[in-house]
Amino acid sequence: MKIINKKNKIFIGLEDIANIPMMFKKAFEENGLKCDYYKWSNIGEHAFGYGKDKTFFIFKQPPPFRIFGKNPFWLFSELLASAYLLYSILRYDYFFFVTESTFLSNNKDLKIIRLFKKRVIMMFTGCTVRDVNFGEADEDYVCKKCLFTAQQIWCLCNDTKRKKKLVNRLERLSDKIFGQDDLTGYVDDKSKLLWFYIISDYPKNKVNLSEKYNQKEIRIIHFPSNPLVKQSHIIIPILNKFNNHKDVKIIIKDAIWGRERVEEEISKAHILVNQLGFGYNTLPVEAMSYGCVVFNSHPLWFKRNVPDAPIVHITAETLEHTLEHFLNNRTELREYAEKSIEYYFKYHSPKAAGNYYRKVLEI
Repeated sequence: MKIINKKNKIFIGLEDIANIPMMFKKAFEENGLKCDYYKWSNIGEHAFGYGKDKTFFIFKQPPPFRIFGKNPFWLFSELLASAYLLYSILRYDYFFFVTESTFLSNNKDLKIIRLFKKRVIMMFTGCTVRDVNFGEADEDYVCKKCLFTAQQIWCLCNDTKRKKKLVNRLERLSDKIFGQDDLTGYVDDKSKLLWFYIISDYPKNKVNLSEKYNQKEIRIIHFPSNPLVKQSHIIIPILNKFNNHKDVKIIIKDAIWGRERVEEEISKAHILVNQLGFGYNTLPVEAMSYGCVVFNSHPLWFKRNVPDAPIVHITAETLEHTLEHFLNNRTELREYAEKSIEYYFKYHSPKAAGNYYRKVLEI
């Protein structure tokens, strides 16, 4: 029977990026810690249909109407957020925030949380904090080839002074920051940094690799949550060259797919061509758990942190040749699949990752 330590109550909020909050909840609870994930009610569904736990109601943006050009619902949302903050401070001891979204605007709540001797842990997960001019980036680096111009505006990609100011504010008001090198480049106090191991749920079915990799047809998938950022404009034309290749099936996710379809395709796939420009993320971890080999950028700075990761390194220039190589070397492909499953259970399963986070945070 699972024993939950009710003294260590953990809050996770308030965004949903790649199912990270729900998996942290599961990981902590598998390691005996009480945890809740709260999401703002106005946040839409994730592209891959991930689940949710609890919600805090606030009014939608943009508002249904304005008065003299002003948003009358902003004040109500701030008052509600203040009430949720007080409720949470009285109930929880550890506060995990996904990137910069906290209870109050400009993160004013973090000072209050720490005033009550609670611990604040920031989880740097996306482009809002990514170092645009990351020092060790190569020509494929995401910020050099990103096509999502609208996101570049609200992520302050064209105003790095403001972006660094945001990161430094979060740094100053937090106890620890989980992130990977390209996401923590603007952090000055490196002693606050801890490596971010992504967590993925256990595979629903045990994978029979002998049966899977003895199939005549090799299934190659590309499921971008955001094609403009994942460099799908480079990846998809290369994949299309293999459409008429003997015994190869290319599957690219349709926007209308539900969660069950996504999981089904991942479980059947042999190769996931994920993204160019930065390290592997949640979808590749899910793929590993099913013995699907991950093709992804794997630069030197990432390798130094995860040296035994069974990632097939690709660049825009090498992707086509690398696919050809593995299609002609099925034994090597299966060896990567075996290592992928082992690696998932060692680092990315809820039990393993939760144990890691509990230890490094001394919870």
